[in-house]
Amino acid sequence: MTDSGFEAEELYDMAFDGTGWERAYHAAIERLAFEAAAKCVHPYDPDTFVDAVAASIFHPDVRTEIVRIFMAGIRHFINEQLDLGLDIEMTRYGGAFARGGSVYGRIETNISDAELVERIQRLMVARCGAVPDFALDCAGRFLIEWLLECIEVAESSNVDHYPEGDCAMAIAERLQEDGLVLQCLRKALRHAEVERRLGDPGVVAFEQKHRARAKYF
Repeated sequence: MTDSGFEAEELYDMAFDGTGWERAYHAAIERLAFEAAAKCVHPYDPDTFVDAVAASIFHPDVRTEIVRIFMAGIRHFINEQLDLGLDIEMTRYGGAFARGGSVYGRIETNISDAELVERIQRLMVARCGAVPDFALDCAGRFLIEWLLECIEVAESSNVDHYPEGDCAMAIAERLQEDGLVLQCLRKALRHAEVERRLGDPGVVAFEQKHRARAKYF
């Protein structure tokens, strides 16, 4: 059994900056800002609505929830492909705004590491006719990343295929298309705070003049 015990370990690197996640995040904020503008009696500029909405959300919690659902999608995909009984218990997301982040937690499977490697090698031989060097051992690798790379190569049927994260990208794109980011942000938005920030034109004008645009992403 692959098990990190009670101590959380780093499981996976997941970046927001410059990725589809960041773009989906910006687009969702702008969607919520548009909705806020439709309800507001004051004709502020679009950036003011974006600032008000973004400032009315506690972003670390939103990002953690997005990552948690993404990791659940990865677990389901790996189990569907390899029948490992994989369980991922995420404890926290160590990301920082505008930078990448690390997923922490623990992993359990229903087979030993040796059996896992053997299963992967049989899959490679069946699909590709040979086993690529990186699939000979999972030691020193993030297990989730290694499994996704193995699945990607197997699906290509080409032992020389260089894995580029296609499996994780496909999972992320599906969740983004399903509106995951918007759903998480909408749930976290404090509407009373948005109304408070937009309710006084004098306060808005002061903030526009004296405060540079905050970086929330």
